[in-house]
Amino acid sequence: MLTRREIAYINKLQRNAKFRHNERKFVVETPKIVTALLHSDVKIERIYATETWLKVANLPKDVTIKVVSEKELHKISSLTNPNQVVGIAQIPEAKLPDSLPSNWYVYLDSIRDPGNMGTIIRLCHWFNISILFGTPDCVDVYNPKVVQASMGSIGFVRFIPIELSELLKTFPDFQAYCLSASGNPIKESSLPGHGFLIAGNESRGISPKTASNCHSSVSIPRFNQHIDSLNVATAIAMALYHVKLCL
Repeated sequence: MLTRREIAYINKLQRNAKFRHNERKFVVETPKIVTALLHSDVKIERIYATETWLKVANLPKDVTIKVVSEKELHKISSLTNPNQVVGIAQIPEAKLPDSLPSNWYVYLDSIRDPGNMGTIIRLCHWFNISILFGTPDCVDVYNPKVVQASMGSIGFVRFIPIELSELLKTFPDFQAYCLSASGNPIKESSLPGHGFLIAGNESRGISPKTASNCHSSVSIPRFNQHIDSLNVATAIAMALYHVKLCL
């Protein structure tokens, strides 16, 4: 049986970003996401699950397990319809690496929407990009909505908050390219084999401060002049396809 203290603790992790980061823990839900993280470098230290799920789950021995009822699961879940399991995972250290392998990386400027952030994390995982960079004011990547939208990819992609000027100073062999509707078409741009793709805030776009550190701007070709912009995650997906497969 869940104690009041356990319920209060898990709910606070769900709702309070500062508390999550002070505790170095976040909440994961659903069999798909919990199973994905169990196969990642992120450590799940405690699992609350129904007896039905535990019968088919193959869990490591170092995870503390507590059997809960469907009713109890509702008390600790952020989902409208809780799905069999809730886990408590450790937040990994967001440390800037000493070197950066030659690859294309994404840099996010003030992305605030949890759904967009989760989708972008999953895109990085899909394109085998293990580090995601962004301004410190981006939405917390361990927000429950971000974790859900990432569908488990949060266990395979590290988000490192850092100003773009500092990032470029640390890795001077990399150049930054802003994704902008007014930029040169990406397919017509002469791009190197590695760099940073910069994507801006959902409503304001890329800030002047961030844009001032970009080498140039590139755009996704538009085939209809009656639309002014793309969803940020969609634009990133198209740009990553080009730089990863077409260069």
